[in-house]
Amino acid sequence: MAAAAAGMGVGTILEIKGNNLEASAQHDSNKYNINQLKAKENEVMRRMRANTAILEKQSDAQRGAQTTAFAGSGVDVGSGSPLRALAEQEMVAKREIFEMRRQSRLEAKQLHKQQSLLKRERGRINERRDIKNISSVFGFFGSAAKASGGAG
Repeated sequence: MAAAAAGMGVGTILEIKGNNLEASAQHDSNKYNINQLKAKENEVMRRMRANTAILEKQSDAQRGAQTTAFAGSGVDVGSGSPLRALAEQEMVAKREIFEMRRQSRLEAKQLHKQQSLLKRERGRINERRDIKNISSVFGFFGSAAKASGGAG
């Protein structure tokens, strides 16, 4: 009977060890996924800054080319129509930049939310491991009580 109890004890210890290893592997996977999402979020923001700079340079270049074209054709750049055309062109460029930033920030926010969900999942992994371990210990004591009661 003592050998059976020792065997059940070893089995319980191995079960707890397995639960801990499983939780550790889930933690590692979770951490990897969080890091991947964080890297993706950083990349989205980096691309947004780079693309914004490109669009701003393109807008400046277009404005300069349009001003040069107006001046080359003898149009007074300071008069109403050319100024309106330049203002409209600049407004279109600013809208494009604004929309690109808005989309990038929205994507980054969604990636950040996914990271938060994964971080919360980490706590749940620990809770599930603890429940399994407690269940294993109670199972051991229940089996040991049955074994000692059945023998007596």
